[in-house]
Amino acid sequence: MDALYLMSRAQFHQAATHISLYREDASPGYRTLGEECLRLVGLNPSRYVYWNVPNMSAYFGRTVPVDVHGGYVLVDEGAAGRLATSYGVLRYAYLSAAVRAREGGRWRYDFMTMNITLAVGVAGGFAALSVGRSRWAWMRRHPVGGIAVSLLVFLTGTVPLARQFAFSVSGL
Repeated sequence: MDALYLMSRAQFHQAATHISLYREDASPGYRTLGEECLRLVGLNPSRYVYWNVPNMSAYFGRTVPVDVHGGYVLVDEGAAGRLATSYGVLRYAYLSAAVRAREGGRWRYDFMTMNITLAVGVAGGFAALSVGRSRWAWMRRHPVGGIAVSLLVFLTGTVPLARQFAFSVSGL
């Protein structure tokens, strides 16, 4: 539920109030699916509370309203089936939420993968610039071209790595 992290503070508090007021126990089918997905990513399903929060999807736009946050697995059962359109999409939503929870939550997961990706790209770019300026006369004669080459090396190292991190969840 990416929309949860794009909300303003007031909307977030409104959603949290809605969850605390209207939550109910999840149905056995959604609970079983949640337990299976948590188990697949290496989390202990007995440590989580499974809640159905009716109309939670109204706060999140068109995303599948499934999230694992803290010790809670939240789902809007009425909208999840309609928005997911298939069992596979619903299972993928549960798995991606569980992976983010295992990695320390969405913010920490995105922050770490972004920093690792940028560090690899910057190291490659600086290495290309320093090695290129010391070994290739063309880069010494064309400083703007040398910077462009190092930027190209940066992008060549960063983009595939970022795509690998983005698709690592789908490999479950």
